Amino acid sequence: MKCNILKNLYIKSNGDIRCDDDYGERVLLGKITVDSIFSPAALFNNEHYTKIRESFAQDLAPWGEACEKCAIFSNGKIEDALVDKRIHKIQLEPSLHCSLLCPSCSRVNQLREGRYPLLLTQEILRNFLEGLIREAYDVDIFEFCG
Repeated sequence: MKCNILKNLYIKSNGDIRCDDDYGERVLLGKITVDSIFSPAALFNNEHYTKIRESFAQDLAPWGEACEKCAIFSNGKIEDALVDKRIHKIQLEPSLHCSLLCPSCSRVNQLREGRYPLLLTQEILRNFLEGLIREAYDVDIFEFCG
């Protein structure tokens, strides 16, 4: 199976860490808050990432329908860059405010579900970046979305 979940990271405006595919976005992998110091190592070894690695080792989709409907998930080699403290791409959603109506965007559904705050706070962003620096993670690409 092929999947980007073990090499990319998607941070939503409310601090949620989710799968970076539009359908897989339903899967919550972790959360960055201002109440605790962010640790990438703790995140990448939590029960969700453990389930992902165990499922891939058994050649299974970790999240069932979410994986099956994913645009990225396919046959191929899984790259686990996270064990080497390398993140290929970090997608940051600084805001859920948007006036565009892109057909594949999940923004309207997220607003309907009450996903707040709509703006990524400086405190959450700082906590996230300081965690990456403190634990010496390399990042290839930062991508802003939303």
